[in-house]
Amino acid sequence: MTSYLFYLVITKSGCETCDKAKVLLEKHDVNYTTHDLRHSDWLKTLVGMADLKTVPQIFGYHGEYIGGYEELKKHLEKT
Repeated sequence: MTSYLFYLVITKSGCETCDKAKVLLEKHDVNYTTHDLRHSDWLKTLVGMADLKTVPQIFGYHGEYIGGYEELKKHLEKT
């Protein structure tokens, strides 16, 4: 059975912490997709409304909010 579930990483190009998060997900063999804030007006609006100030912002397979890089590390250690 093929899984179409993936994590969502909200990022900005040139963000080193975002790159570290993606490497960490790959190391744990986790499927993910990214959305770059610099290329998405709707995402900028959504992130602003949620009062999120930094990137990366990471969401799990079922839409649960994980947080940033440090929270992702803790989350993956539990799984």
